[in-house]
Amino acid sequence: LRPASEFKVTVTGMAGKMIDESARYATEMLQYLADRYHIDKKKLAKTNVHIHRPDAGQEKDGPSAGIAISTALISALKNIKVRRDVAMTGEVDLFGNVGPIGGLMGKLEGARRAGITTVLIPSENVRDLIDVPDSLKSKLTIIPVSHVDEVFTRALTEALTEPTVA
Repeated sequence: LRPASEFKVTVTGMAGKMIDESARYATEMLQYLADRYHIDKKKLAKTNVHIHRPDAGQEKDGPSAGIAISTALISALKNIKVRRDVAMTGEVDLFGNVGPIGGLMGKLEGARRAGITTVLIPSENVRDLIDVPDSLKSKLTIIPVSHVDEVFTRALTEALTEPTVA
């Protein structure tokens, strides 16, 4: 995040259309819910959000980074760290609702290989856990989430100020 003359989102690196879309939804959601999370709207309106995705992973087959980007943004805006042992996947809409993703098993396998112990997944993807081997599920704490409030509570090292109910 950098001060700027107007609000702007820049996505660079190996982003592609899906990451760009996820970043735009995440930033628009935080603009829309700024009061809820006690974010200074005037400061946000003059902020340049730059998201860089290095060439360090698989190509995305669909949108799934919205909650991770939202968490990174709220972390930077509120100066609260993100837990290192939590991974997450899920898209986000303007109202903060978490949407489903594809490729759940691959994402869970990737989290396990990276040494992650807790994975936040969209509630709508719980039905997909039937296809995930018990040997993989037993190595992870898998937590379904349906709104970014739940994501922020689980992923941040400190609690946000109690969200203002809209």
